[in-house]
Amino acid sequence: MNARGGAYTLDTLVMRPTALCPLLLSLVAGCFPTRSSELACTTSAECEDGSSCYIGYCLPIDAGMASMIDAPPDEPEPDAAPECSAEWGTPPTVGDPCRFAKGPAVTITGTQTLDTTSGLLGGDDGELVSVGGIQARMYIVDSFTVNAGATLRATGPHPVLVISWGDISIAGTIDVSSKAAATPIVGAGGNATTCPAIPDGGTNNNGGGAGGGGGGLGTAGGNGGQGGSNGGRQIGATGGPSASPLLQGGCRGGRGGNTPNAEGGGGGGAIYLVSKTRITVSGTIDAGGAGGLGATGRGGGGGGGAGGMIGLEAPVVSTTGTLAANGGGGGQGVDGDPGGVGQDGKATATVATGGGPGGDQCGPGGAGGFAATAATGGVNGNCSSNGGGGGGGAYGIIVVKSPSKTLGGVVTPTAR
Repeated sequence: MNARGGAYTLDTLVMRPTALCPLLLSLVAGCFPTRSSELACTTSAECEDGSSCYIGYCLPIDAGMASMIDAPPDEPEPDAAPECSAEWGTPPTVGDPCRFAKGPAVTITGTQTLDTTSGLLGGDDGELVSVGGIQARMYIVDSFTVNAGATLRATGPHPVLVISWGDISIAGTIDVSSKAAATPIVGAGGNATTCPAIPDGGTNNNGGGAGGGGGGLGTAGGNGGQGGSNGGRQIGATGGPSASPLLQGGCRGGRGGNTPNAEGGGGGGAIYLVSKTRITVSGTIDAGGAGGLGATGRGGGGGGGAGGMIGLEAPVVSTTGTLAANGGGGGQGVDGDPGGVGQDGKATATVATGGGPGGDQCGPGGAGGFAATAATGGVNGNCSSNGGGGGGGAYGIIVVKSPSKTLGGVVTPTAR
């Protein structure tokens, strides 16, 4: 009943389901009588029996219409596609293959560089992710290939993490090593932020400075050699300790004592490759540490950098090429002439020797760690006022996680 004693009918209110008068899409345009205070409502409890409050009006509603009004909204259809994690299966040790959409297949031809500060790999800049406290740059791709004769050179502050939904094939070279060049080069993720304080060599004003300690990672670096005996020896710096990270580059060697020039070698970089299907390496992956620089004056040599880290993870892993994460040799301590530079870690199962000896340069550097051989300490200064040699860098870490792996070729050090 209305306020004037007349009855509203569904015809009057245009409430038949077949004529919902664009049911309430144009209330003001004439579907309903002019709104009045008698018809206004906020809830159905304010309406007479047989009426319900709908969009601000008390309206007589039959059972069929009420079911339409009260019906809950349609639920969205469930996604029929399998979720990413279920499709991938067992998740990898490092990285989440479902963190973001995969990019296209990546093929390296010629020589290409990658700076992990913000570098592009196949047109994708990836994303920084935390792996065991280390910020790595992760790329998710459809497949990853380095052609024979091609080289991918990766530098920058972050390790490289590639997760591929298809095969990974390395027939060319991936180089994340560090080099004791005129302008030193540090491989991607080398000199990790989690490394201990750099073990510099001590100084002695009456004799030569001591050698810097070698960087550590897979094992401890070699100790620096003692400085010259004139006025008492200065004990060489202790080599960096070993560690067992999920993903980390090698640690740098310490600076030689009593000289501004004998910098320690940079630790090798780190790269971790994950495939949902298969990894094949017939080429080379090099994560060697850099050699320590030789001293000047009466200084100690710089310690060698530790080898970095290489990780391979897939249902099937096969290598016939080279996986190398060897340490660099220590620099030479001297009394006058510039000392020799330690050799960079080699992409073979061969030692990187320390700098020296020669002339009055009486403190050769220690050898870098390689294969299953630990780094050695720098030689003590054996002239009255010369510096001791820098310790060699430790070998790094090679990790292969696979239920089906065949490791041929050169793997140095031995894979874990």
